[in-house]
Amino acid sequence: RQLSNNRGFTAVVALTLALGIGVNTVVFTFYSAVVLKPLAVRDPDQMVRLITRERKGDQFAYAEFEDLQARAKSFSAVVATSTHVVMLARRAEETTPEVVAVRLVSPGYFSALGVAPALGRGLGAGDRAAGVLSYETWRRRFNADPAMLGQTLIVQNVAITIVGVAPEAFAGTGRPASAPDLWLPLALQPEVLPAVDWLHDPAQRQWQVLVRRKPGVALAQAAAELDGGGRAGPQAEREPLRVRAAQATLFDAGGFLEFQAGCAVLMAAVGMVLL
Repeated sequence: RQLSNNRGFTAVVALTLALGIGVNTVVFTFYSAVVLKPLAVRDPDQMVRLITRERKGDQFAYAEFEDLQARAKSFSAVVATSTHVVMLARRAEETTPEVVAVRLVSPGYFSALGVAPALGRGLGAGDRAAGVLSYETWRRRFNADPAMLGQTLIVQNVAITIVGVAPEAFAGTGRPASAPDLWLPLALQPEVLPAVDWLHDPAQRQWQVLVRRKPGVALAQAAAELDGGGRAGPQAEREPLRVRAAQATLFDAGGFLEFQAGCAVLMAAVGMVLL
């Protein structure tokens, strides 16, 4: 009866609560669905992304990746993937190439992630001139033709044999994750990108590193093993490599300060509305 006698006040309270709760729900749902969404890999809670403490970024030199591999005793796998690279590719029988997005990855990348290809297989340790197509590229560019297995693509004038197609749900492990058109072995870097040397130049920090924790190994224990342990970093890094580790998610907003600040401001505004 009191509320019905003060309809204006009641309407303001109801609309304020609806607005505050609604916006709060939308923001948190977005944060949960995007930021906290796990990678589309086997046992995603075991996947850990490494960030350098000094540079506050996730890009490492190849020598640093090898250093981390050597001292990762509490991890069952350590993998590297390059940043997105734009290249030209065409079928062997075609003359006009198309622009494709490529990521170079370390041997055993797909098996370490526990990603079973939708077609064919992943990239093994013995693969060099081999490639794996993304599902979307296979469907859009090649009409989901199973006969693409074993076919040759000319990528940057290098003949590549297609050995597999990634599953539809796999968006890669970049930061943020976005599936390239093609995954290639990192050993091909000097051939497909001859103008640079990502494998020997310590100033070329083009590799993102993910590790898989062994079952039963706590994240803090595993992170301490990698942070500053072992030998010193490459010659360009006079001090031991310092890293921090965090569970890898689809977006990994923990490294995006602007995104964090935006979420904090928005949540504070919603809290003020509710207050």
